[in-house]
Amino acid sequence: MTIFFILKKDIIYMNEVFMKLKTPVKKEIFKLALVDCAKAAWIFNTKENFAKSVQWKAEHKFEYFLDAELNSNDEYSSDASSIDVYETYMNLNKDSEDYEKLAKEWEELWEDPMGFEISKFSGETIADGNEVGEKARKYFDEKLQYENNLKNIDWESINLVRHKNSNEAVVKTKEALTNQKIKYLYEPAFQYEDFKLLTRCDILEIKKDNHVALYEVKATSKVKIEHFYDVMYQVYILEKNGYIVDDIFICRIDSSYYKGEGNLPNNFSKISKLGTANYETYGKIDFEEAYDIVKTLSVPGKVLKNKDIELEKYFFLDAFSHGDDQNRMTLIEEYRRFQSTFDMDWIFENLSNILSLNDLEIEKYMNKFLCETPIVRKSIKAGWIYKTANESKTPYCSHVLPWFDKQEDTIFDFSKFDKVFKAEIYRELGIVYLDDLNSLEDPNLPRKKDGKSRFTYRHQRIFYGVKNKELINKDISKCIDSNNIDVLERVLSDYQKYPVYMYDFETIKHAVPRFEKSTPYQQIPFQYSIDVILNNEYDYNNESTMNHYQFIGEDIEDPRPQFLINFLKDMFRDGKGVYVAYNESFEKTVLKCLAVVYPQFEKPIFYIIQNTIDLMDFFAGSSKKETTDFLIYHPHFKGSYSIKKTQPALEPNFSYNDLVINKGDKASQTFREYVDGNIPEAAFKNRILPDMIKYCNRDTMAMVVILKKVEEIYKKYKEAYE
Repeated sequence: MTIFFILKKDIIYMNEVFMKLKTPVKKEIFKLALVDCAKAAWIFNTKENFAKSVQWKAEHKFEYFLDAELNSNDEYSSDASSIDVYETYMNLNKDSEDYEKLAKEWEELWEDPMGFEISKFSGETIADGNEVGEKARKYFDEKLQYENNLKNIDWESINLVRHKNSNEAVVKTKEALTNQKIKYLYEPAFQYEDFKLLTRCDILEIKKDNHVALYEVKATSKVKIEHFYDVMYQVYILEKNGYIVDDIFICRIDSSYYKGEGNLPNNFSKISKLGTANYETYGKIDFEEAYDIVKTLSVPGKVLKNKDIELEKYFFLDAFSHGDDQNRMTLIEEYRRFQSTFDMDWIFENLSNILSLNDLEIEKYMNKFLCETPIVRKSIKAGWIYKTANESKTPYCSHVLPWFDKQEDTIFDFSKFDKVFKAEIYRELGIVYLDDLNSLEDPNLPRKKDGKSRFTYRHQRIFYGVKNKELINKDISKCIDSNNIDVLERVLSDYQKYPVYMYDFETIKHAVPRFEKSTPYQQIPFQYSIDVILNNEYDYNNESTMNHYQFIGEDIEDPRPQFLINFLKDMFRDGKGVYVAYNESFEKTVLKCLAVVYPQFEKPIFYIIQNTIDLMDFFAGSSKKETTDFLIYHPHFKGSYSIKKTQPALEPNFSYNDLVINKGDKASQTFREYVDGNIPEAAFKNRILPDMIKYCNRDTMAMVVILKKVEEIYKKYKEAYE
């Protein structure tokens, strides 16, 4: 197989002959090849290819890291999550209530003529994309009406969304283009090479003499690299059809948009930034002065009726390419620069060749050490380059690797570590299992340019846990980082300030703000669970030893007012103590945003924030808190801080397996469907609501479990060494 990307200077006969594509190259597959890897593109090109990759996995030939990192479009997130598509596929349980729905979604993803898009397996992604697309068409219709009235003209738009069939859509597009009054086409379809290349443009502005402007609608607040490749694919096909693209725009969300009366103050593009600024101006708040406000709480005014968003403020037409550099080029300039560096015809031809490899050829191809898409924009000034193995960061393929058992302890368990570097170790040294390493100081391991080790203290703790797992299984106190026992004791001392309020939120978010006084992708809390530890006699197997409070909103107009009233009352109900969250930044940010919307309750909200500590401090280090990674480390953590790893490792008998709703994203998506009117009120209250309450309650009890197990481990450690 030839090199995947060909520089124009390396091609002599490029403009003389264009070799026919062997197989279609769909837009999503093209993007996947350029953003990630051509190997990943082959796997997701067809359902049959994916089935073949599953077979390879079962036959112990290959292992994959093809999860879709959900680069969050919101302003903060409770969990840096990804979708492991293999795990998702394997977990399509035929006995599950959701099986038919999930199976249908799975099939529809493969049938999409634009290609399989991993991230769409998250239901919220599809819902947000569809809604933003609909609003964008309305926005352009309003622009069109304004211009017609201003200039006394009669331009029109045509919406081709309903034409799902590709052939029909292409025909209808050609018909629409014969209409001299057309200004905007929505979802026009264009093909090239007998439908081997096919695209649907979100919005196409028709000008004179085959000149056009392209508007790609994205439910995000910034332009990303994948957006550039998306429009690149479209412009390429438009130009092959004889059109001249003058301008390219990403029609994106303006993150500073605020739904409701007034706007956010200047310099505060996000509601969370304003909330943080307000919080930082507060001095230390006394419990009694905060509690005095809580005792007088009532519903903070009438829930505002939801209104339509102001489209001219919500959308931003961004002409500039990806990144944050103020000197970056426009999208059309970036495209022309890329086009002048690489031959686009050969990019498509070579990808088509890869996608059409036979069984024997593709297995050989999958075994290549390097990624087949090492093309990068080196800098704003230097432009695009083909990154070779001689570059500082060798592009070892971390997407498809020789099979290894992921259930074992491997170098891929090293969290916050470049997968490319881990792939390099595996490929060059043949080492993947940590049991095969004697030390992280092994001279054969790649090092930094200055000769220093690439491994941090975090990795040393993970390595220690693996090397001593038999000892840890016999003596759980060996989980403790004895080098930082004083730090552990300091963190533990905060939990002696009874009562201890363990709390957890469930939230929803919308790209198009659903509620008044909210912004795009703002996390809106609708449910909480609180477990209150009153003294050191608490027992998670006996819930009567603690107090428990819970709430779930049922008001689809806005769950926040009732949520806030109940939450504040319950968080002060057992007196002055300490508040505990798991990954505190999430809950704190949600609370800061509530304080912006309901400033009359600012003081008790900020009191809770001031007195919230993070249960994750036992696992995740922080220079600000003067803590180190993994004060407690069990080898079953697999290098993760997630409560879904730490809790079962410390107490495997406590699980979520008996719950119908057993994941936070499922709880959020279910409540969103209820708010959006897709679940009848009776069905939600009678059948779904009890399961959602059970899930949220299990989360706070899991926090109680972790604290109890950490205390027991510490006690055993002290008994052994005193």
